[in-house]
Amino acid sequence: ELRRRHYVRAICMARVHSRLGETEKAIEWLEAAFDERNGELVFLQGEMAGAAEGDSLNRLGSDPRLKDLLRRMSLPH
Repeated sequence: ELRRRHYVRAICMARVHSRLGETEKAIEWLEAAFDERNGELVFLQGEMAGAAEGDSLNRLGSDPRLKDLLRRMSLPH
């Protein structure tokens, strides 16, 4: 709803969808954040590493599309 009236960074939308367990939407928003060249993406691995076992961020980390995104960012995956 907020995004209709104001700019909201794609990385924020990705985090929301990830926490809701909506992997497809989270990946879409991460791709949008990549296209925006959002610098916060470099912290993504740390966020996933710090997430509790079974947390939706951990599940997202095993998605091959995320691994591909990290590869395109030249980050270890």
